[in-house]
Amino acid sequence: MGDEATPPRDRARRTFIAGLTAGAIGGAIVGGTRAFGLLDDFHMPTWDVHADVLIVGGGASGCTAALSARQAGARVVLLESAPVLGGAGSLCIGSITVPSSSSQKAMGIVDSTDAYIEDVLALAGSQRNRMDIRLLRLLANEGGATVDWLTRWGVRIEGPFPYPAHRVRRMHMLAPKSSEWPKVLRPILERQGVTLLLATKGVRLFRSSAGAVTGVEAVDQRTGASIRIAARRAVMLAAGNMEASPALARRATRPELASLQPAVYSRDGSGLVMGWSVGAATTMVDSSISNPQIRGMPPAPAVFSLKKQSWMPFGIVDAGAVLVNAHGQRFVDETAPGSSLALALEKQPFKTCYLVFDDRVARIFNRWPMVVGSCPGIAPVSGLGGWALVDDLIAHRGITKAATIESLGRAIGIDSDGLRSGIGLWNAACASGSDREFARTTLGHAQAGTAAAGVRVGPYYCHGPLRAWLMPSDVSLMIDSEFRVRDVFGEVITGLYAAGDMGHGDLLTEGTGHGINMGWAFTSGRLGGRIAATAEPGN
Repeated sequence: MGDEATPPRDRARRTFIAGLTAGAIGGAIVGGTRAFGLLDDFHMPTWDVHADVLIVGGGASGCTAALSARQAGARVVLLESAPVLGGAGSLCIGSITVPSSSSQKAMGIVDSTDAYIEDVLALAGSQRNRMDIRLLRLLANEGGATVDWLTRWGVRIEGPFPYPAHRVRRMHMLAPKSSEWPKVLRPILERQGVTLLLATKGVRLFRSSAGAVTGVEAVDQRTGASIRIAARRAVMLAAGNMEASPALARRATRPELASLQPAVYSRDGSGLVMGWSVGAATTMVDSSISNPQIRGMPPAPAVFSLKKQSWMPFGIVDAGAVLVNAHGQRFVDETAPGSSLALALEKQPFKTCYLVFDDRVARIFNRWPMVVGSCPGIAPVSGLGGWALVDDLIAHRGITKAATIESLGRAIGIDSDGLRSGIGLWNAACASGSDREFARTTLGHAQAGTAAAGVRVGPYYCHGPLRAWLMPSDVSLMIDSEFRVRDVFGEVITGLYAAGDMGHGDLLTEGTGHGINMGWAFTSGRLGGRIAATAEPGN
């Protein structure tokens, strides 16, 4: 059958795998090292370190897998390419949206696995038929137990908090923010006897002549020294995804998007390549990297404010907020898709922009459930978990407030005269009913009472600076319900497991609302580590 008869999604998947795994299965190169070594009785390596379970990646799934495997009696070695633990799980919003935790029950909330599945599938929308219901049910059945397990180890989790996309409260929040949990778990891992090899990158899997994965070659990032680690029972890949590798990202998206700043610098795809090198199947390629977002920059929280939440009739941009550059000028139709916004922003001075709105809009988004966006931790003014109103972001230094447009420009350090001019042009477009410069069609929102209103009523507000980020991709190795990696023929690759972002198979973790990603990361690590610790020895 020719390509013209192949659906575009399948064609994209086939092209990606053909371009990537053709080299990988024969021995892909990762950091100058072949990602796969085949052993036999005459070519056994000299092992430097021995473990029962070897975990590649020290994020949420890797750390929980290490602790769970150690609890099950295994000797555990954990590799992390960064000098600290945490990965993407320490940089995220920190929401864990799962049912049936002890804290949910203590609130008198009646919940069920089936109700949770229904709500998640509703969020998935047209993608719901792609969902692996077995894995979603596993998360629903075990997610609450994971929250309880983390709490018993001393991880501070608050809530559950309201999340209108779910019928009951299920959104638990890592507190005071997501960067705290590694500080709790690292000393516990060390006391429990887990060997932590930080700033050490896994680069190559070893397989026996019988096909079992038996160990990993790693590289000390500080010295360049090679370390060969035997895994008697299992290797678990939990090394995140590939959005920080332009070479890999270009296989899954447009080259200009692949070059955007990644949200997590360490997710270079090396774990995925290690899996591909031994024939692991891949899922979610066609939906992997198509979601750049314009978010706040540190020290302010990385709030995504440009799109409405699923339960809201309109968002802050729909209500009339505009984006301006450092010269105070608009540069794009603010309602355009995320990729178009990101590419337009990349051409602006300093690659930064600012979201400007007036008091009429601010008042709307200062009352729950109309939120500016999701936000890490517990909001300092409203007390919301995972969400921010205008006053919350003012307290977080993510929004600046000023009496006049000119003083707002001075406060945020951009051209105040240019800002006055740029807002004047927007107000004129609203008055005329036509945005001739950028062809934006929504000039405010009738339901918000801001149709054609412009930005005219002080005080005035700015959310920013903002920049474009390439967000975590959805590519995963194919796994079964026991976290065993499957090859392209559907067969189990003996000794190889995966968890977290690179081990969710066809469980949709993007486009299914807030908290499913972290819920899966912690839960897959907790369950997968225990299963790996009891696997039949293959080395």
